[in-house]
Amino acid sequence: MLDKMPDPRAQFRLHHDIEAPQVDAKAFRQGWKVSTRLDGLLRDEMITPGAWQAAVDFRATWERAFGIGLGASGELLGSRTSNAARCSDGKLDALKRIRGISRKLGPRRMWLIERCVLHDYPWLRTAEQLRVSDKTARSWTAVALLDLWRCVRSGHIHIWPSMSEP
Repeated sequence: MLDKMPDPRAQFRLHHDIEAPQVDAKAFRQGWKVSTRLDGLLRDEMITPGAWQAAVDFRATWERAFGIGLGASGELLGSRTSNAARCSDGKLDALKRIRGISRKLGPRRMWLIERCVLHDYPWLRTAEQLRVSDKTARSWTAVALLDLWRCVRSGHIHIWPSMSEP
């Protein structure tokens, strides 16, 4: 059945790293998966599975706070909440959590995390804005994500748990 699944279009592959379906002892993924820059940091062992999970949980908290979903490549997908739910306690709590994370990590690390986790910007684009190499931008982002994970693990910041696994 998996060999009958059509490959993603060539144009899409030009702009995204794609992982083929995988059904074996390690994974059960029946569809194609867009590999994000966050996934690449984990794959290249620049971050730990715990830091990857903290980043995914951060994204879930951000989505809950702002009521906006993100596509695989970080594009905004529109509101996930109704007008009546826009000021819910869950949203206000998520906004407080994002504000607390921002205070704890500071603007530079938050900026790096948002570009990687929320928007999946290319490393070169981030590097140009920082006036550093893409390798340096990637390394700084990995350090910011490890700092996020340490803060979560130590209990200094709280984020919404997601249901994702690396």
